[in-house]
Amino acid sequence: MAIQNVVYYCWFGSTEKPAEVEQYIAGWKAVLDGFSFVEINETNFDVNINDYVRAAYEAKRFAFVSDYARLYFLNQFGGCYLDTDVEVCRPLDEFLSFDDSIIFSMEQFDHELTGVNTGTIISSAGHPLLQQLLATYDDELFSDLGDATLTINKRITEVLVSDYELKYRDARQHLAGSIEIFPSSVFCVENEEAYTVHRYASSWRTQLSPLRKVRRRIGQFVKRIIGRDRFARWYKK
Repeated sequence: MAIQNVVYYCWFGSTEKPAEVEQYIAGWKAVLDGFSFVEINETNFDVNINDYVRAAYEAKRFAFVSDYARLYFLNQFGGCYLDTDVEVCRPLDEFLSFDDSIIFSMEQFDHELTGVNTGTIISSAGHPLLQQLLATYDDELFSDLGDATLTINKRITEVLVSDYELKYRDARQHLAGSIEIFPSSVFCVENEEAYTVHRYASSWRTQLSPLRKVRRRIGQFVKRIIGRDRFARWYKK
């Protein structure tokens, strides 16, 4: 199935968008000629669709509502999803020819390879990975654990590592099930060849505690010593 030339983005909470977000959206429309644009919000998405989404919405943790909503809309209709802190630098038309596929890039955050970037996702409708990911929310209750709350990036990365042999490498990877992974230079970090750049408003973040900061620094050090793949396998045990 061909991928539709439509962009989805989320804005929950019925608040006015900051000027910066409006500028990003205007930039998309200037670059993505021939695309349509759909804002996902309370008018077209059921925030009571499951217990996880309902609890996240009631807690006003809208980034986690967006986590589920983006997967839901891509599964239903197919197309391109963009976070509202993503800058589009080049047309995305060439990726629409990846029939029956789902496309991600790797993510660089704070100069660290952190897994899969979900600020830009391009997918055909009904892709099996989307259905698998949506099912992970079925029996899960949302718990606001601050910075430790499971984000969609971590969720997808864990599934791709365990079930599809994703490697923590900032390189092109072809995974089973028509899952296409591009390096972070394509959909994440700023460079001359980037199609999109993720500017990271990080609305899911809360202030890190001193203990979390220390643990994060230790984790980064260990990953550099033993490698991200070995660290991921050890961490899951």
